[in-house]
Amino acid sequence: MQVKFTDDEGQTEDGVDIGGPKREFLTLLMECLRMRRIFDGPQDRKFLTFDNAAAKDDEYFHAGRMIATSIVHGGPGPRFLSETLYQHLTGMKNTNIEAIIEDITDDTMRASLLELVKNDWGN
Repeated sequence: MQVKFTDDEGQTEDGVDIGGPKREFLTLLMECLRMRRIFDGPQDRKFLTFDNAAAKDDEYFHAGRMIATSIVHGGPGPRFLSETLYQHLTGMKNTNIEAIIEDITDDTMRASLLELVKNDWGN
């Protein structure tokens, strides 16, 4: 992979790509991916979320290809994924996933679970 950045007028920047522009491009690619609608959660602990329109647009497939391309070409991986999701995806943790309530981004669901935990522990 060879990357050339252009200026505002569309002129390519001078210089030989010895890896810097490629790494910068792949870093920008992962940053863009982190902001997509298929991920939800805090900036450094994101989970996959289902989005019907994203599924119809093959966004999950394209996200996987972007991650694979970055890794294969020496760029960063998706460092924004939650540790729990990463371990599950890589097979490091096949069963007994220990998620924490704070990772739940839906306010209503998180509040309900916290109430259940509070009531269960209080009895």
